[in-house]
Amino acid sequence: MRSPLIGCRITSFARAALAAAALAVDAAPAAAQSVGQPPMGGLIVVGSPSAGPTYTNLQTAIDQSPAGSTLLVGPGTYAGIVISKPVSLIGAGSSSTFLLASGPPPPDLATPAPPGKPALIVRNVPGGTQVRVVGFRLLPPPGPGTALEVRDCAGAVSLVDIAHQAPYQVTNGGPLRGVVDVSNAAIVLFESCDLRGVLSSAQGALAGNGLAGLRVEHSHVTLSGCTVFGNGALGLLAGQQLGQAGPGIHARNSRVHMARTSVRGGDGGVALFVAGAGAPGLVLDDSDAFLAGGQGALLRGGRGKSTTTQGGFVALPGGTALSNFGVGRALIAADLSLQPGVGGDGLLGPAVLSFAPSVTKELPFALPHGQFEPSGVPLGGQVTLKVAGSPLSLAWPWLSWNAKPPLSLPGVEGWLMIDTASALSLDPLYLGFSGTGNASLTLPASPSLLGLTPSLQLLGLVGFDAYLGPPALLTIQG
Repeated sequence: MRSPLIGCRITSFARAALAAAALAVDAAPAAAQSVGQPPMGGLIVVGSPSAGPTYTNLQTAIDQSPAGSTLLVGPGTYAGIVISKPVSLIGAGSSSTFLLASGPPPPDLATPAPPGKPALIVRNVPGGTQVRVVGFRLLPPPGPGTALEVRDCAGAVSLVDIAHQAPYQVTNGGPLRGVVDVSNAAIVLFESCDLRGVLSSAQGALAGNGLAGLRVEHSHVTLSGCTVFGNGALGLLAGQQLGQAGPGIHARNSRVHMARTSVRGGDGGVALFVAGAGAPGLVLDDSDAFLAGGQGALLRGGRGKSTTTQGGFVALPGGTALSNFGVGRALIAADLSLQPGVGGDGLLGPAVLSFAPSVTKELPFALPHGQFEPSGVPLGGQVTLKVAGSPLSLAWPWLSWNAKPPLSLPGVEGWLMIDTASALSLDPLYLGFSGTGNASLTLPASPSLLGLTPSLQLLGLVGFDAYLGPPALLTIQG
């Protein structure tokens, strides 16, 4: 798959297009807050009795709710769900609202468990619509399997404060998928999500089964402020393969944008068993990646292991931070930390492996990215916008509600999540010698924004070159 990448020279025509878009937005800020919003289908309460229609079965509430509805879900544990229409599902937070996957346990150590049903499935979302899921922890099935699945979605899917961390029963391998599995999705936004497989395990009875933390195929995903860990594995026991380490993220024919996100590959076994190699942090297979840095940004390979067997000493390498092969390009900002996994016997391999004709470019400067603080401001409240990029540069923030398709501007190779009917152009920020800048922003108090996610896109100029940052997302919970 070939897709335009960010990092380019702005033409005079593009400058005119940017100026025209800014004037169009600034001329009607009131309309920008209301035009283009999806119709609200009402407020539905799930869980404890409260005002409005109340359900105790979450799937029933979803099935019976009209498109555009917002479902408020109280604390508790709910059976796994399927969403296939535009709704907003607002849980009580990933520490108190749980979705339970289903599936039988493996019959024995040498036999893979039958596939279970993910805790959350989002599928067949129509184009021009959006599904939002906020504040849930996904509980895994007894056997190895996918906890979250997004597939065949022409519309946008926004996932905020979604957490998963659990061991799997030992099996001899497992499906080559991901704990989170995204396929054929137009755009999936992950914000403040904690998606962890089993990095490594010395518990004997428990281990990861080689699933990637996040698998992406024929899709476009953006991660902002997330943590993603691939599964580790025990290695070999009595000739049986107990899984292999999985990468943090495996992208195939896709686009991946990241900011303020930590990704790590799984470890390759424990000392009691035959050694295994660590998995890469990020694998790009015919895929493009735009990797900004920011607070907490890290791309790291899993650790390799060593042990002594009858055949002698065995030491296998750690994983690379990034493995890029096939036809694709990766841009890596200067403030993203790239760390190879430590191999058996303390050996360190390369941080990046890029095989021709793929192209990997490490930029000499930081790409612009933004962050809202605090992240849970009410409607009509004021937030502080923190922008970081290259020192002595300018950054233009654009704030948009709804995850709309990106707007391509003539002369700019890349994309902006800007719709001039529903976006606000903020004052440009000068980034001083530290490469940082701050601004205050008052969010509109319109109730039509309930359950929507503003998306901040940044365009920064370094000399005459323009670079676009991945969206920084802010959840509004009114």
